[in-house]
Amino acid sequence: MTEPDYTQGQQRRVTDLWVRSLENQLRQQSVDDASIIQKFTEMAEAFCLQGKSLEAEALWVRSLDIAQRCYEDNKLVIGFTLKGLVAFYRSQQRYSETQPLLKKSLQIWQHLFGDEHPLVGTNLNDLAAVYHRQGHYREAETFYLKAIPLLLKRLGDEHPDTQNALQNFRYLLKQAVQENRVGELSNHPFTQSALEKELLDFQEQQPNQRRTLVVTYQDSEDLRKLTLSQGENRGKALFWVQLVEKNLRQQGADHLSLAKELDNEAKVCGSQGKNLEAEALWQRSLEIYQQHLNNADPYLGVILNNLASFYLSQKRYSEAELLFLEAISILIKTLGNDHSTTVSVWENFAVMLGLVQHENRVAELSNHPITQALLPH
Repeated sequence: MTEPDYTQGQQRRVTDLWVRSLENQLRQQSVDDASIIQKFTEMAEAFCLQGKSLEAEALWVRSLDIAQRCYEDNKLVIGFTLKGLVAFYRSQQRYSETQPLLKKSLQIWQHLFGDEHPLVGTNLNDLAAVYHRQGHYREAETFYLKAIPLLLKRLGDEHPDTQNALQNFRYLLKQAVQENRVGELSNHPFTQSALEKELLDFQEQQPNQRRTLVVTYQDSEDLRKLTLSQGENRGKALFWVQLVEKNLRQQGADHLSLAKELDNEAKVCGSQGKNLEAEALWQRSLEIYQQHLNNADPYLGVILNNLASFYLSQKRYSEAELLFLEAISILIKTLGNDHSTTVSVWENFAVMLGLVQHENRVAELSNHPITQALLPH
């Protein structure tokens, strides 16, 4: 008997009914609301890693519905439930749906912690990035200008969240210059000061140098397409990464900027399913950090987590485990165990352990004390 051929709308309705049925089963077992939200969130994360977007979205949406209905007076539960759905919509590039959820979570963090909490700063940065992706440069600038001073004040200029906001802002200005949209930006002193540098860089590349860089980048893009059409040869992917690195060095990137640019490029490639390129970029970023930079830098922990999460999505559990453990060790030493970045990596590690147990692949993991302590015996 063949499976029925559902339209997308029908698939959504069937999935919603499945979620409701699952919720009813849990309630019949006297499972409380908090436990249902936790269960649905864990399942949504697992489905997302497996590429089952409809199931993941339905579980996150229902989790949020339950949180808003049952925890109206506990905004913290609603806020953290929102984070999962926001991350999912951003990964799907569904920015029109991401934007109102980010605004709602911003209101929650401001209500709970005040206007100067780091969570407010990271939320403002995320909201700016969404406006940027939608091509709304003036709105993006406005939110970056709110996020950056807050993060500088509360976390310092070396913190990964601050660096991420600054890098996003510089990229916005660079695009505005390249697309001749500087006129859309404000006369804010911080913007104008940063714009001067971008305009000087742009003028220095005209006409010959900039043309050379564009041609080189296009060559690397052609090579990437060639590698995919010929079976995703790893050696050619590594060569493509070398071309990307060469272009960045020609633009004056130092070791730190280069490592971060490669990390960002890896995330883009990973989200687009360009797995060979993503892995090669992350590995090169780690090499640069380990060879030229401080191994106690928290951003190294962030890159390790990013590559570990990539391996997790590929079900390469033994490789993911070791990178998660290294990331956790660095982040505990540099940021502390209770920092939001450290907690996030712990959560990723826990998701991996849950999947390993579910798939009966525990034997692939190491005997590391932390791994063994978290696994049930």
